[in-house]
Formats: sequence, C-alpha cells, structure tokens
Amino acid sequence: MHEPSGAAMPLFRNASIRSKLLAIMLVCSVPVLFVVTYFIVNQYLDKRKQSEREVLSAVQSIAFEHVAQVEGIRSLLIALSQYPDIRLKDQAGCSRILNLILEKSPTSLNVGLADTSGKIVATGLKQPLPIKYRVDDRKYFREALRTGKFSAGEYTVSRAALKKPTPTLHFALPVLGHEGKPEAVLYAAYDLNSFGRIFDAQGLPTGAIINLTDHRGTVLYRYSRLGVSDLVGTSDHPDLRQHMTGPAEEGVLTGIGMDGAKRHFGFKRLRLNPGETPYLYIRVSIPEQVATSNTRKAFLISLAVFSVAAVITYFLTRIIAGHYIVRPVRRLVNASKSVQDGDLTARSGLPYSSDELGQLARSFDEMAASLDQRIRQISQAESEKHRLAFYDPLTELPNRRLLRDRLQIAMLRSRRQSTGFALAYLDIDNFKHINDSLGHSAGDQLLKIVAGRYQAALREDDFVCRLGGDEFAVILHDIQQESAASTVIQKLLEATCAPMVIEGRELLITASIGVAFYPKDAEDTATLEKDADIALYHAKDEGKNTFRMFCEELTRSSRERINLIHALQHALDRNELCLHYQPKIDNANGKVTGVEALLRWTSPEVGSIPPDRFIPLAEESRLIIPIGEWVVRTACSQQVAWKRAGCDLSMAVNISAVQLKSPELIQTIQRIIEETGIEPEQLELELTESCLVDRPDEVIKVLEKLRALRCSIAIDDFGTGYSSLSYLKNFPVTVLKIDRSFVKDLTSSSSDRAIAQSVVNLANNLDMVTVAEGVEHQHQQAVLEEIGCNFVQGFLHCEPVPPEEIPDIVRARNGEEERVRKASIN
Repeated sequence: MHEPSGAAMPLFRNASIRSKLLAIMLVCSVPVLFVVTYFIVNQYLDKRKQSEREVLSAVQSIAFEHVAQVEGIRSLLIALSQYPDIRLKDQAGCSRILNLILEKSPTSLNVGLADTSGKIVATGLKQPLPIKYRVDDRKYFREALRTGKFSAGEYTVSRAALKKPTPTLHFALPVLGHEGKPEAVLYAAYDLNSFGRIFDAQGLPTGAIINLTDHRGTVLYRYSRLGVSDLVGTSDHPDLRQHMTGPAEEGVLTGIGMDGAKRHFGFKRLRLNPGETPYLYIRVSIPEQVATSNTRKAFLISLAVFSVAAVITYFLTRIIAGHYIVRPVRRLVNASKSVQDGDLTARSGLPYSSDELGQLARSFDEMAASLDQRIRQISQAESEKHRLAFYDPLTELPNRRLLRDRLQIAMLRSRRQSTGFALAYLDIDNFKHINDSLGHSAGDQLLKIVAGRYQAALREDDFVCRLGGDEFAVILHDIQQESAASTVIQKLLEATCAPMVIEGRELLITASIGVAFYPKDAEDTATLEKDADIALYHAKDEGKNTFRMFCEELTRSSRERINLIHALQHALDRNELCLHYQPKIDNANGKVTGVEALLRWTSPEVGSIPPDRFIPLAEESRLIIPIGEWVVRTACSQQVAWKRAGCDLSMAVNISAVQLKSPELIQTIQRIIEETGIEPEQLELELTESCLVDRPDEVIKVLEKLRALRCSIAIDDFGTGYSSLSYLKNFPVTVLKIDRSFVKDLTSSSSDRAIAQSVVNLANNLDMVTVAEGVEHQHQQAVLEEIGCNFVQGFLHCEPVPPEEIPDIVRARNGEEERVRKASIN
C-alpha cells in the first residue's frame, strides 16, 4: 500500500480521533457553505448580466439619439439649401439665417456656406471670424462636391472657431443649380459634447463612463458625471480596442478600463456613410465593484456566520467525542499494541454493545484469538504463491520468470570467474500430433517424463526450466568451448529419443535444440534468448531431431526471411505477382489441351524470387490465402479471355494445404466461377498428396463440395508423399500427376518406370487420367506414350510463358491458325 503524499495527509493521519471528528463535522458543513456561496455567486452573475444589459441598452440608446441628430442636421441643411439668400450666396442674408439657426440649435458648433472653391461665404459664428480658414481641404467638402449628396466627415477635434479643442463631426450638402451642378456647399459642425447630455439621461449608476473613439483608436470624447476626462486625444486601451474592432457590430465584454478598474462594457459601431470603414466607436461602462457591491457584502456575512458555527462545533465535538469515542478507542489501541508485541492473550475489556465500538471490540478479541492460526495460513499461502510464480505446476520445473533471474546470475558468475555459459532452447518435435491423437492427458504425461529425463541428464549445477507448451530451456554453466556444450546437448537428444510408454502405447519422440553462448554470441540476456530461439528455428527447419549452434549467418538468414515475408505482404498491392502458363500436351494427338498456372514474383527490392522460396513463407504466414484467391481469379479470367479469342483450354491451378483448410475455400471458388464466367469443368484444382492424408475425413468433405461445383481434382506430385493408396478410392479425384522425380530417370531406372506404369494402371482402374511433369527429353516422351500416360508437361514441349504467348503456341502446336484468327475476328 502506498503512503499518502504531501504534508497535510500525514498531519491528519497522526491527529487524534477528536480532531478527526471535528474535521469531519467541519467538512460536512462545507456543503452548506457551498450552497450559500452558490446562491451568492448566482446573484453576482445576475448582477453582472444586469449590468451588461444596462450598458448595452445605454449604448444602443445613445447611438440611436446620435443617428437621429445627424438625420436632423441633414434635414436642416436640405431645408437651408432651398432659401433664396443661400442659393444667391448673399453674404448678409446668409449670415442672418445661419446665426438664427445656430442660436436655436443646442448641438451645432457652426453652420456655414462656402463656394465651390472652399472659400467661406457666410457662417453662423460672429463676424469677423477669429481665424481665417477654408474648407476645400476637408474630406466632407470634397466628398459633397464629388457625389452631389449629403456627406459626413470624420469625427475629430475642431480646429476652427473655438478657443479650446472640441470633438466635432462635420457635414456638407451641395447647393445645386438649375443644371444640377453644385454652386455652393452648406456645411455644419456637430458638437460631440451632446453625447454627455444623452448619457446623463440614461440614469446609469455612479462611476459609469461614456467613451468615443475614432477608427484609429484615438479617444475623441470621454465623459462621466464628474465631467469630461483629460484622456481625450490619447490612444484607447488595446485589449478593449481588439474586442470592439472584431466581427460584431455591438456587444458586451468585461475587462480593464482606461482608469485601471475592472468594468462591464457595452459597445457599438456607427457607419454614417454606408459602405465606408466604421469611424466611430461608442462605449459605455460600469465599474464591476459598483455593479456587484451587494453580492460581496452578502458573501462576507455568510463567511462570518460559518466561522462562528465552526467554533461552536469545535468545542461541542471535544466534549462529546472525548467521553463516548476517544476513551474506548484508546483502550482498543492499548490492546492492539499488546498484540503487536506478541501478547495474543490481550483483550479490549470493552462491553460487546450493539453499536460500532462494541462490534469493533468483539471483532478485535476474536481476531486476537485466531491471529496465530492466520499467520500460519498466510505463511503457507506465501510459500505456495512463490512456487506458482516461479515454478511450472505440471512438471515442477522452474518457469520462464525464474529463468531470467538465473540468466542474470549466470552472467554475473561468468564475468566474475572469466568463464562462459550456454543457453539451450529445446522444442519437442510434432508434439501437437500427440495431443491431437492421444489427448492432452497423454501430452501432460509425456512432458513430465521428458522433464525428469532432462534433469537426470544434466550436471548438478546446470539449470533446466519449462518455458511453456512443449518448450524447455537449459543453462549450461562453465562452458568454454562449443564441444563441451555439444556433449551435454547430445545427451539431451538421446534422453528425448529413448522409448516411453504412455497409456499402454510405446512412443518415440525427438527434439530440436538451439544453442547460444555467452559472451561469444551476446552480452545481455535478451539478445542471448533471441539468439537461442533463432538457432532453434533453424534446427527445426533442417529436419528436426538435431541441434544448431547460433552464428551470425543464422541472424542474417532470419533477417532475410523476415524481410521476404514483409515484402510478400505488399506484393499483391504493388502488382509484383504474375502468372506464367505451361501448356499440357495430349499424347494421343500432340495438341495443347490445357495449361497450368504457375505463380511468379519479381520484387523491386529483392529481385526475382523462385516459388520454392516464397511459397513456403506464404503458407507459413497464411498470406497464401489472399494470394491463392488472386491466382485462381486471375487464371480463370485469363482462360475466359482466351476462349473468347478462340483459344479454348482447360486451366489447372495449385491449391495449398493452408487454402484447403480454410473454411472460405468453397465460397471463394464458387464466387470466382460466377464472377469470371469460366466453365467449372475447365477448372482443375491441383492438391499435393500430403494435403490428403492430414485429417482425410475432413478433406473428403471439402473435395466432394469442390466436385459438386463440377471442378476437376488433381493430385500433384503423386507418389512422393505419404502412402495414400488406402484413401485414394474415397477421394473424388479425376487426375493423377506423376512427379518429375520419377520422370527424370524413366529410361535408365526400371523402378522409376515401374512406379510410373503403376500410377498409370491405378488411374485407369479408378477412371482417372494421368499427367507426367518435367518431360525434358524425347526418350522420356516415348516411354510415357508407351506406358499409356494421357498428358505430359515439360521443357521438351514448352516452358512456362507469359499469357500473351500462349495463343501463338497453341496455333503453332495445333495447326489451327486460321480458325483461331477467324474466331477472334468474329
């Protein structure tokens, strides 16, 4: 069990029960504080939302009032443009009218008239003007002349007639003549201080501020109930500016204001000229401290009440818990210490009441009485646990876990004594067949016998263990030369091969052994185990009942094998596989009647790989199943293509033992027949003889289903495998193929000729046809014709060729060039 970490946990663990009870009660009261806090926080959030709604409503109202005032100025200028004095540019009359307008308007700083060159004709301000200025350089003036319409300028600080800078907004309206061309321009300057009056009308709380900025981020106007701020003309706060210039036209946010206080902001953008960049940002804010002041007070009051309750709880807990809990528990603690010191007669001395302490006292007293017995049981259980963890329960040999410990010890021993040791992996050959035929009980007995033999064959300080299944491992200490290890390994092989009787049957078994040496082959245990395993694999690959010493060549061989399997996994996807076809000749007329599809593989990484090298790897890795399906489909599609071109041949395809055992084989063959359209009678499936004798009853069922599809069944390499004559009559076989090993010395070996003749006679008697493979010489052909073989294949007639060469070979062989040509045209 892990100890709690941190300083608080040990402090709480060492505290008294009274203190723990107090802490528990305080913890239990915390949810009450959480509930109160929850409601206060909700009130706080409601206040925040209310404040956000207030500032957003205020900013919307201010913006509406501002737009309405701008519209009023536009209407005023339109009305002024109709006055005769204005249209005639009469300076006295214009001044009188404009002075009157300026006196009546609370929001206008100035109203004036300029000619088209920008020279001031008249103004509503007192004459003469305090400064001389023109308006031809003003954007709003130029825009009014260009468009002939009402134009609004930019929000800016006035440079004209006032003694102090004032934030203003300028407007212009062209006065059009009879031909529709501007003859003069009316202009007006709008006082942004009017925002202060609109702001005061909103009734916002103390501390609220209105802030106007232009599109450059310059503060044009900043006002509160205390008056206009001195921050006018400075740059706006960048964080607030970033939010306001985002995609939203208006919204609310919480942040730090220009005064450094946390505030709730409402903002809105204004576009007085549609389609132009927004050039005015209105922002109204309320200090968060003002908006949420009531909730802060409520929280402080709740915290004070909770603290008083905690103090009262503390004193009550000390008094009550001391009498009813602490004192009995101390008696139990003292009794526990006595038991810990070895006094198993110690008892609590407490009454066995029905409450938890009484039950605890009873349990403690009963525990003390049975503790001695439990200790003995635990000791026995630990011993058994250790045995199960490090020893094999069947053979009672050490297991793989203990092997790794002993390998470490052996390595340290070898380094200290400057010696070496050997690690041998042993695997019983064909153990699966024993389990399948005699049952697992017999297999277990065999493993026990073998384990005893290995222990007897080894030296006293050597080590043997069972890795699992039928695999064993042996550590041979103090090995300086391979010859010393070979002597012991040979003893192990002889011990394995000695006859044994199991369930009344005498069994003869063999083993394969792989050996690796420390430090010659490896300097760490993991590599040593891997090297021994590689050596074992090669021992089994060389025919079993032998042993192999590890060498670097084995590593390279294993690596090449792994690389080849890896390349084969991608061969289909990369279109590296292809089929060549070898014609089958009818001995009766010398014509080509069919072909056998032969798989070829050319890898861009490895080169051309012969079938006898990659087919076993494909079967071992089960890649033969998808590859075999591709072979059958490709061959059937090619047969149909040839037939459509007038070249009608049967197609023979090899089926491996792995494919034969696949439960999807029948459905795959049927699906390919339906997809390609091949006539099933023209598809011949070739099986090796060894495939048929492994579980013959199951094989018969599979072959009968294939025959039900109307496919032909051929036994390839007949006579080279196990004796299958007793099964042959039950197999639905249609073709026997004589292996090339019998054809090779057919003319010089009477036994080979006799075997070939026997196969032909057997096929004739069972209503089968025969095909001889590997025919390379004319004298072989003559003998095969003489003994009655039906068909032949071999280099004498044709080697395997790509599919495009088959039609020409058929035409040349069968003398049917014209018929094939006409059929292909039709």
